Amino acid sequence: MVFDDAPIYLHSADSLWLMRPHANIRFWAGDATPLLDKLVLIHTPRHFDGFQVLHCLAGASGRSALLSADQPHVCMDTRWVSLMYGYPNSIPLDTRTVERIVGTLTPYAFDHISARLENGCGECEGSYEAFSRAIHPRNYVWNLMANLNDSVTRWV
Repeated sequence: MVFDDAPIYLHSADSLWLMRPHANIRFWAGDATPLLDKLVLIHTPRHFDGFQVLHCLAGASGRSALLSADQPHVCMDTRWVSLMYGYPNSIPLDTRTVERIVGTLTPYAFDHISARLENGCGECEGSYEAFSRAIHPRNYVWNLMANLNDSVTRWV
C-alpha cells in the first residue's frame, strides 16, 4: 500500500471514541499543533470534543485555506459560513462556544474554506456576528418558533 506509514492525527479529546487502535494514530492536545511546514491542526470542538480543522498557509494557487468539514460550515450562499451543534436538525451552538471557536480561528488568516461538499470564501467575520446576534438569548425563542412555523411574527 502507498500510505502504510502515513500518520493519522486525532485530538486527544476524542481518544475514548477510538475503537481500533493503530500504530499510525498520533494523539495531540491543546488548541493547535503544527504538522508539516505551513500546516496546522486547530482544535474547534462542538458536538465532538476533539473536532479539528486544518489550516494550510499556502494551499492551491498559493492561497491560504481552512479545511473544515462542517465547522465552520460553508452555507449555500458561499459568501457565508455557519456554526451549528447539529446541522440535520438546525440546532445552533451557544454564544459562548461560537465566541470560543471564533477566537481560536482568528489568528489564522485564510482566503478559502473547503468543507465537506461546499467550497467558498465565506465572509467569516460578518457571518459570526450575524450568527451571534441570531442566537442571542433575546432572539433564541423567536428563532426556535420560526423554525417551527415560518408565519410566526417577530415580536422580540
